[in-house]
Amino acid sequence: MALALVRNITESKLTEFSSSVIDHISTAVLLFSENRCLVGINLAAQEMLGIGPASSIGKKLEELFFASSSIVDICIKTFENANGYDCYASVLRKSDAYEIKVIAKSSLLESDSKYAVLELISITQNEALRDERFYAQQQLNKKIARQLAHEIKNPLGGLRGAAQLLERKLPDAVLKKYTDIIIEESDRLTKLVDSILLSSGKPDTKVINPHEITERVLALFEKQKGMSAKIAKDYDPSLPNISVDFNQVVQAYLNLAKNALEAIDGVVDGKVIFKTRIEYNRIALFKRYPVAVVLSVVDNGPGIPTELQENIFYPLVSTKENGSGLGLTISQGQVERNGGSIELKSRPGQTIFSIIFPASNMERQ
Repeated sequence: MALALVRNITESKLTEFSSSVIDHISTAVLLFSENRCLVGINLAAQEMLGIGPASSIGKKLEELFFASSSIVDICIKTFENANGYDCYASVLRKSDAYEIKVIAKSSLLESDSKYAVLELISITQNEALRDERFYAQQQLNKKIARQLAHEIKNPLGGLRGAAQLLERKLPDAVLKKYTDIIIEESDRLTKLVDSILLSSGKPDTKVINPHEITERVLALFEKQKGMSAKIAKDYDPSLPNISVDFNQVVQAYLNLAKNALEAIDGVVDGKVIFKTRIEYNRIALFKRYPVAVVLSVVDNGPGIPTELQENIFYPLVSTKENGSGLGLTISQGQVERNGGSIELKSRPGQTIFSIIFPASNMERQ
């Protein structure tokens, strides 16, 4: 939103840049010329960085931020490649050397402009640690999934090969149907492992109403006696569309809903709520969504133990006695492949899993 306002400024109006437009933007915004000198800074940026226009205008990018900072890197890349970039970084307030965690976004003022806009969005220390933890989980999950797929597919390949050899030795051709079953099931399981554990291929994305997802999942539970009665709806009717693979996201949301229904088993007045909301300038896992569509599953179960919350998305981690520990890992992968994020908030009496997607007419950051 802030950058959209800034892009409406023409180069002839740069002298009025700070006072007429960006001072009314709540996030910190700075404007740099192609030689990486500061030519504009709004009040929010002055407060965040502890500097005024008199002492900062004309200074080089590298003088305002550490030369090794990722902020410097994305601004240089913006000038070199004429593209927009995001990063997670720390900035130092000059007035008292206070460190501030931020999401930084750089882009050209216009596609052929000689000026770059830098936006800094402050995030709390807890949000920063949470994002770092979940991002590390995502990266580790990918490695574990690849290794797990390898370990499962190896014996399946051996089983298939043994069945082929056995087929040649069978004295009766009628018995061949049994080796055919072994081979076909081995192939089916191999494809299943690939589809679940590996992110092969791009999602088949289509623009849909988000409530098509929640309503499909609700319809699946209506077939199970007594299940749908435990689910309530809290929908925002103004939700914009999203561009996702319908089947993948339905499966991810279904996994979250199943977990929630299991969590309220035995709870007096147990309830699960399918909740949808639109949020602006939402930040989740190093991504900024100018307009975010949030699909949540809320339950009033006992909550997830604090010691498990940090690791809940890791493979083989489960709160259930006989759980496989793969459901949330798979859901996270499915959502991530569709440009979204999953967040968890839990305390005794309430657990909220939220899937966050950008609105379909907004650029994914």
